[in-house]
Amino acid sequence: MVSCSSTPSSRRKRMASLSGIGCCTRLISGIVTVGVKRGTCPAPSPTSKAFTHGMGLAQVAAAEAYLSNSNGDLGFDALNFSRFPVLGTITTYSASNWITCSSAAGTALATGTKTTNGMLGVTPDTVALKAITYKIKEAGYKVGVSSTVTLDHATPGAFYANAASRNDYYTIATQLPETGFDFFGGGGFILPEGRRKDQVRVTDLIEQAGYKIAYGMDDFRQLSSTDKLVLLQDETRDFMGALPYAIDRREGDMTHADIARKVPFYSD
Repeated sequence: MVSCSSTPSSRRKRMASLSGIGCCTRLISGIVTVGVKRGTCPAPSPTSKAFTHGMGLAQVAAAEAYLSNSNGDLGFDALNFSRFPVLGTITTYSASNWITCSSAAGTALATGTKTTNGMLGVTPDTVALKAITYKIKEAGYKVGVSSTVTLDHATPGAFYANAASRNDYYTIATQLPETGFDFFGGGGFILPEGRRKDQVRVTDLIEQAGYKIAYGMDDFRQLSSTDKLVLLQDETRDFMGALPYAIDRREGDMTHADIARKVPFYSD
């Protein structure tokens, strides 16, 4: 458990903590954020864990060399996370491949168990695993999942779903309203009515489970206080797709920064 002390040294320790639970903890993988919070600590300070897709020591070194060269220097300009007071390395191979995939990596991060590439939230012999988000929820914390990709993608899905195949998008999506988590936001759903388009629409299942759905930040701002919320893009845009890449972004497109800065779940 992370303490609620507000001293600078304790804040630095919380930033590097591996406990995963605090007054407000976020797990970030570049495209997904899993946040947990509990209202028992005064003025909670966020604790962050950063996980990035496709990034190893070589990619970090290349980025730092590029930054140095951009400033006309020869050497390495440290990225922010390279300056953390505690650093470590981990193995990233899956149970089946030296090079992991999103679902196997997400499963390892969410459950602590390596699995076969292509599997999500299950062991290589398809036994369902329990993500840490469920354990945090059971401990009395609020849990939120946000993503720049669709919410049924392997990375966010690893924190709430179990599926023998990461491509079984409808099965993954239908587990979202069953979680009881407090917030989901970002991209939409790849197969909202199943592969044959003959299933109950995922958004209907979400609303039936007591969630409110907001389409875009303007719609979100008009909502009254609600315990459970799903935030998607504006209905005039590709709200069932992923959030646009920065290079493709148009004015008014929702961004992950909007979610992090403006949704009280994350910004309180």
